[in-house]
Amino acid sequence: MASNLHTGRHYTSCALIFPDYATEYKAYYPADSFGYTVLSKATKLGERLALQEWRWGQTTPELFEFLSSKQLRLGSIFYKKRAPIYGGVKSFANEVKPHIGFVKGSNNITVGFVDLSLLFGVHIEKGRFDANGYAVAKTKVILAMMKNDVPALSILQVWYSSVWTTATFDYFQQAVNSLIQQDNNPTDSADKIYLPHSQDEVIGHIKYWSTVEKGDPRLKLEAAHSKWVAQCPPTSNCYYIVNNLCKPRDRVEFARNILTGELSRPDCKATSAKGKKKKNQSRKTNHMSRFGCQNSDLLGSVTMFACLNGYEPHGSSEVLFSGIPMENILAMYNSETTSLLNAVYEFLEENINKIKTWLNGTNRQDSRWNVASSSTSTTTSKTKRASSRVVPTKKRILKISLYKAELTTADCSWLSRNRFKPYAVIWSNVCDYCTKSDFHTIARSLSCPWTTHTMHSMNWPRQTFGAMINDLPDNEIRAECLAEAKTVVRTMGSMLDKSGYFDYRNLKENPSNIGDYFMAQVTHDDWLSYFFENVETGNVESNCRPFLVTSTNVMTVYFAWSYNRRLKTRFCDRFK
Repeated sequence: MASNLHTGRHYTSCALIFPDYATEYKAYYPADSFGYTVLSKATKLGERLALQEWRWGQTTPELFEFLSSKQLRLGSIFYKKRAPIYGGVKSFANEVKPHIGFVKGSNNITVGFVDLSLLFGVHIEKGRFDANGYAVAKTKVILAMMKNDVPALSILQVWYSSVWTTATFDYFQQAVNSLIQQDNNPTDSADKIYLPHSQDEVIGHIKYWSTVEKGDPRLKLEAAHSKWVAQCPPTSNCYYIVNNLCKPRDRVEFARNILTGELSRPDCKATSAKGKKKKNQSRKTNHMSRFGCQNSDLLGSVTMFACLNGYEPHGSSEVLFSGIPMENILAMYNSETTSLLNAVYEFLEENINKIKTWLNGTNRQDSRWNVASSSTSTTTSKTKRASSRVVPTKKRILKISLYKAELTTADCSWLSRNRFKPYAVIWSNVCDYCTKSDFHTIARSLSCPWTTHTMHSMNWPRQTFGAMINDLPDNEIRAECLAEAKTVVRTMGSMLDKSGYFDYRNLKENPSNIGDYFMAQVTHDDWLSYFFENVETGNVESNCRPFLVTSTNVMTVYFAWSYNRRLKTRFCDRFK
């Protein structure tokens, strides 16, 4: 790239035609005037300028000195960056987890943002630790629902949806009560071990949820919708995703998800049994038919809107798609036969059922092999064999223990010394919220000779000059890089999304996002060299995800390493 930066080639921008998904939405939901108003404003989003405080996360004399240095070049590291205090609140993960291969009989620990989405696509005892008592409590309930073999729809609603059915509420309360009983009379050895930190906050959330009733005013459908959309104003980046969907059907369904936060079952009427489109597929979809009930049978999410001490975990513009490996979905489905929302639901349902099988250890009917017989009484032997096929799992192969713990050297040393001796540790993006030296001290204390660590960073560009396209000093150079970046993303899209869900040929995206993605490929190795400077490790494997409009951060870098110099690290990752 460097040899092409000064060729003087000019870039001429062309106007993009944005779909009017606000009008499309109004045709499906004519009574929802508020939603139409929000979407009308969102469709008029233009380019935004990146201010210095947003770019670097701070405005300090040290930063001014760094940016004024004559030695400043692409890849220069801002060593005096102050570690931010984590203050984000989320209902579910907003970043895809790396694809980890677990070894039978091994212990694997996840630190930071407890969320079972790590198991989506895992090819298995597992411990998970989070300093946020709410996140641990919610995931404990979801785990209990899986062990109770609750239908996938209800599990996914507790996990992702702002709206539940009354059946989901009942399943949720059953799981909550079982956890309270387990706390009063622990029978699992994992609940009897000594922990350096009290779990009172965790059980406090769970006990509070047990007191919430269906008639609670906080759970009214209108209140749930209002609180959800308040965090998704028309200026949110999530509306860019709608612009890039090819089909009106998908734009409307995704816009509905942004506006309401609802996750319901697939619309079975959208496709025929053979996967061919029905004549009315492009017409209106009654979203209530997805729930299989009326408004009176729906209520707001307890874990989002009825929490202990008024805690509200739903933060700024949460999007279901952000924490799901969309690469897998785009490779499995086709936009001509399956709506994107249906594809997402089917992917999640399949993975939920897989995890339930691992946890419960019972032979289980695999829904993918339920072959419908013909209308006649004759059935072939092949169909009989297929319809009775089961997953050949006779004993449970996965155990999950969830705890609240602080990210301290003492806690991590206790974990490694007393119980877990981890084969793998998955750190989420913990490095974004502590200094480099503090992190390596802590991570090394949670290591055995065979331990492999994986982590991702979303904030590394705030320490790296040249990681964003606006860092480039010359307009012509920026224009050339942006043109090249668009070519790279367009080519990548044609290989990544053969399903036809997204329009990569005419990407409607903030130009800085595309340019920043391109610059991240050039400079992320400089940040990794800084992060592992003077740290004794083996090889460090790293990569970035393909460019996806559903990503929370297109610049996220993933990496894996070991503190054992003789251990060869292999990044078993879905992104390669």
